[in-house]
Amino acid sequence: RSLEQIEELPLLRRGEATILLRDVATVVRTHKDRDVILRTAGQEAVEVEIFREDGANIVDVADRVREKMYGKPVDPRAAKRGQLGPPPIVKKLPNDVTMTVLSDQSQFVSNAISEVRSAAGLGGLMAIAVCFLFLRRLGGTVIIGLSVPISVVAAFGAMYGAGVTLNVMSLGGLALGIGMLVDNSIVVLESITRCREEGDDPLRAALRGVQEVGSAVTASTLTTIAVFAPIVFVEGVAGQTFGDQSLTVVASLLISLAVALFFIPGLAARTRLGLAGEKSAGGPRVWWGVFLTNLRRPSFARVPRSILLWIVSLLGLAVA
Repeated sequence: RSLEQIEELPLLRRGEATILLRDVATVVRTHKDRDVILRTAGQEAVEVEIFREDGANIVDVADRVREKMYGKPVDPRAAKRGQLGPPPIVKKLPNDVTMTVLSDQSQFVSNAISEVRSAAGLGGLMAIAVCFLFLRRLGGTVIIGLSVPISVVAAFGAMYGAGVTLNVMSLGGLALGIGMLVDNSIVVLESITRCREEGDDPLRAALRGVQEVGSAVTASTLTTIAVFAPIVFVEGVAGQTFGDQSLTVVASLLISLAVALFFIPGLAARTRLGLAGEKSAGGPRVWWGVFLTNLRRPSFARVPRSILLWIVSLLGLAVA
């Protein structure tokens, strides 16, 4: 805490005598020789670099540093109670000293996460749109579309339990898995639809439809999981880089399998699927049933699938 304490530092012993630092050196307060000159906007400046600890959230650290530097928005209720907290650093500086943020790596991370989130949402909407183009049943498309947000939200719980944060790799895993989340639901729903077309009541069709394709859907999902699951247990740089992504894909696929085997049949047993001649209980068909009936009657229902594929491809190119 003082120069005198530094002077009293012991260096070594010679018999009964202790050689102190002041015996061999002169301790003075001075400054380090300059080896770097930093200028900002033509003015000489002092750079302060702040690094996060290993494993810390870089966005959270940057927000806390920015709050210490410039303060946070004032809460009117806290201001009335006099709970304003300590003033920010910028308020304590002399008038001729200013602070400027030269580099903030958290902005790159935030922008990358935002882009991946947008791509995942757009990919989910396009997957549902493609399902509607080929299924041509709004009821079935809505049921399949529900499997995407349910699986994603449940995957967040699995990520939280495993200690995985929302970063570029974990969101990339969700974006990668969104296209596969609807696969199981489509297969199960089509099996249930076929059973209902054969004359089964809704509950019997749901049970028989799942029994016929349940094992195949499970085997197909486990085959995909077998590719990503080993990466979760990889150590080193590869494990740190792709571990979050692999765990997210595995969790979302397992949850989508559970949704397809349990949620989709339960919902399909209580929902009209837009089949020909299907009526609502004790009343006319709802508006979307009439819309689907009109959609199947005109020439749109006879459009070849090759043309539909071209339409989907052009939509994808337009979005890209």
